[in-house]
Amino acid sequence: MKMMKKAVQATLALVLLCSAVFAQGIAEARKAIDAEQYVKAKGILNNLIKAKPADAENYFYLGNVYLKNDYIDSAKAVFTKGVTADADFALNYVGLGTVDLLNNNKAAAKANFEKAQGLVKKKDDSPALYTGKAYIIAKDYDAALNYLETSPRSAKIINPKDAEVLVAIGDAYRGRNDAGKGDLSNAFKNYQAASTMDPGLVRAKLEQYIIEKRAFAWSDAIKDFNSIIQANPNYAPAFRELAETYLLWARADPAKDYDAHVQLGLENYNKYMSLTDQSLESRIRHADFLVYAKGWKELQAEAAEMSKNSGADARVLRYQGLAAFQNKDYKTAESAFDQWIAKADPKRVIPAVDNLFRGQAKVSVGIGPPADLAKIQQGLDDLKKAVAADSTNADAVDEVASSLMKAKIYDLAADAFEIASKNPSAAKKVLDYYYIGVNDYFHFMTKYSRDTVNREQGKPYLAKADTAFGSLLKGSPITLDGYYYKAKIAKELDDQKKPTGSFLPAWEKYISKLVAKGDSTIATEKTKLLEGYRTIGYYYYQKFSAIANDATVSVDDKLAMIAKAEEVLVKALAINPNDANSKQFADYFAQAKTILTTPPPATKAKPTTGATAPTGSSTPK
Repeated sequence: MKMMKKAVQATLALVLLCSAVFAQGIAEARKAIDAEQYVKAKGILNNLIKAKPADAENYFYLGNVYLKNDYIDSAKAVFTKGVTADADFALNYVGLGTVDLLNNNKAAAKANFEKAQGLVKKKDDSPALYTGKAYIIAKDYDAALNYLETSPRSAKIINPKDAEVLVAIGDAYRGRNDAGKGDLSNAFKNYQAASTMDPGLVRAKLEQYIIEKRAFAWSDAIKDFNSIIQANPNYAPAFRELAETYLLWARADPAKDYDAHVQLGLENYNKYMSLTDQSLESRIRHADFLVYAKGWKELQAEAAEMSKNSGADARVLRYQGLAAFQNKDYKTAESAFDQWIAKADPKRVIPAVDNLFRGQAKVSVGIGPPADLAKIQQGLDDLKKAVAADSTNADAVDEVASSLMKAKIYDLAADAFEIASKNPSAAKKVLDYYYIGVNDYFHFMTKYSRDTVNREQGKPYLAKADTAFGSLLKGSPITLDGYYYKAKIAKELDDQKKPTGSFLPAWEKYISKLVAKGDSTIATEKTKLLEGYRTIGYYYYQKFSAIANDATVSVDDKLAMIAKAEEVLVKALAINPNDANSKQFADYFAQAKTILTTPPPATKAKPTTGATAPTGSSTPK
């Protein structure tokens, strides 16, 4: 009997010891997750699963590791195994619901969350806590607070002394603030309460100090992050936050120790890396930091190292592309982004980033020489998506458009400026309209203006340019160049062989607007003003030449036309008395007027106007 009793006691002791070991293993895994040591956490959890495959809790925390690293499909597979291991364990249903939320399947998520709630034990706040966290990930902060704080079965009501719940509530309020639905005071209050409730919960302190960082209290945040590090020298997230604080400070106040702050940021991030086991996941976060720190050479080297890892995420290609682009290696950048966008789950592609940089790279490669217009068009298609996703990308597109204009690829430059015109800045938008018009006009002039066969095919570019200058003048009625180019466009739209003068009002409007500006503006713009007078004068020359010898047109009508011509030519010569073109026209009309006003001898037939036509005369283009 004694022997049996001892055997039972030994067995019970062994069971208790094993339970303690497994509990310790879970605690260590959770600690590693909080410290962002994900490889270590996965190792602990995989060992626990091998040793005790029926323990569903291990699957839940392993699935969460995958979620934190954006491996949604892997997380789903692990949560499903957890349900298979123990269908009555609630948390794996919460995990599956989280996956459903991230896949935008709200109905399936709700069903899984309700299934989890139905399995909740009376004092267990974990399902409500992690359901709240799921909604935080999905950025549905009101739903998160319902599970965390406000509903009768919320985590806080189930267990009001769980400091981790208070941290999650703080996260939800911070999310609401970011979404423009509140302030940070509720977030800070809950982080502070969590820290008071459990002084050993480092995450609560960290989140308080992150709010300081977001309030631009750089010195205070640095001091407080260092206090965490002093007490917990191996707590990696504190080094990351310290690094990011230095970087943000450098960017916010570049005049104050910019290089020193960036260097301190990099040093602390390297420390963070050393504490997170140099895993691929932590290297990816290092790459993220290098993007913000603009450490492009380091990023290209880091991306190259990551790509050697057989388990490397396709996201590494994004870093290769970013670094190569910033290092002006545009072909490598184009190739990397092509591969990334082709391989990545569409949900992971960020048009505001990926299409922006691929588009810029494609245009840069396409400009050549030699120019590859199809590739440039592909780049512009990408840039259109990037601006649609984030209108502030229009600034980068302006630079692309300028490079196309410099390369004299005017039609595509106009298209690029049109994409850039989606800029929310009214001033930038007006400037983009100017460049749309100029480039479409230049494209017509260089390709179609002297092509008598295909000239009509180019007129849509003139129409588009005219519309752009109309938009320019609507936004900025005082911009003289808008009137100037509308006048030039009107001249090109008129019949070139038999001009109707449809462009005269446009030129007259430009001239009146310019003259009204006064002498200083006239002095600056005299070349364009002279062009206007010469264009009008040339039109009258063409019209007069057509009727000069026409006996059906009265002398008075002919003289009236000469008077109109002389009026503008006098103004032209007042600007530049040595303008040969205007002098030729003036001499021609003077001769014609003399002939018309001199009575013919009675014995001779009525003469024609024998004025000598100007040589080489033409209207300015």
